[in-house]
Amino acid sequence: MEPPVFTQKPKNKDVKEGAKAKFEAKVKGKPLPEITWFRAEEKLEATETVKLTTSEVQGHVETSVIFDNCSLADAADIKVVATNPAGEESCGATLTVQIKKEKPAFLKKPDDTEVVEQEDARFETTVTAKPEPTVEWFRGDKLLEPSEHIVYEKEGDNYALIIKGVELKEAGKYSVKATNEVGNISAKAKLKVKGNYYPWVTTSNICDNPLDRFNQYKLALLTTYKQFHVYQNIYTCLNYLISAGTYVNLNIISRRNNFLLLGYRSNCCDIR
Repeated sequence: MEPPVFTQKPKNKDVKEGAKAKFEAKVKGKPLPEITWFRAEEKLEATETVKLTTSEVQGHVETSVIFDNCSLADAADIKVVATNPAGEESCGATLTVQIKKEKPAFLKKPDDTEVVEQEDARFETTVTAKPEPTVEWFRGDKLLEPSEHIVYEKEGDNYALIIKGVELKEAGKYSVKATNEVGNISAKAKLKVKGNYYPWVTTSNICDNPLDRFNQYKLALLTTYKQFHVYQNIYTCLNYLISAGTYVNLNIISRRNNFLLLGYRSNCCDIR
């Protein structure tokens, strides 16, 4: 009996992603050894993308493993082990897979968006690239830096820009740029911001008691959420209300047919 001895050892392979890699070895011994291949510590079995061959040729065992369509997951140390009753011998090589570089490409470009002021605006895009791209968002030519107001999101190949509490002045043209070492691409979208017009609030059957009128105004005003300029006020009690609750102010008060109409508008917007 003779222990296994390799007369040809596998060589290191450096291939591009998607290419084929083949490792070959020859071993002798008496009796002829059994062959096992490993990728890292994983025993290899024949699959659609992994092909194993072993044959006896002139007193040797010739063996090979072929990896079809190599991916980054295949990159590892490859080992072949020969075993017979007289002993065991192994040798190995390294499979290196180079990423297939691809320029960024849009699967989905951002769409034009329309929101009401103080709502959040969201632009979404899907970009593929190898290696993974750096994605940046712009308003006009100005790069938007992430902050509490400007939020970048990423999940896989999906990227998003969220603008928290949009202001009217932020309406305009936006763009996204994806860059890697192969190249870059960009796409544009528009943001339209509508003025936040508050619906007319009506209260009826208001008695002549100033305190009751005050409570009615307070109830109506507390249904709003923004800060307003005072356009006109008529009743003295409203001055007290405005100073006590500065986060909301009354714009217009008018009396029509025994109803009190409270109209609201945001800064920079016309009254209906």
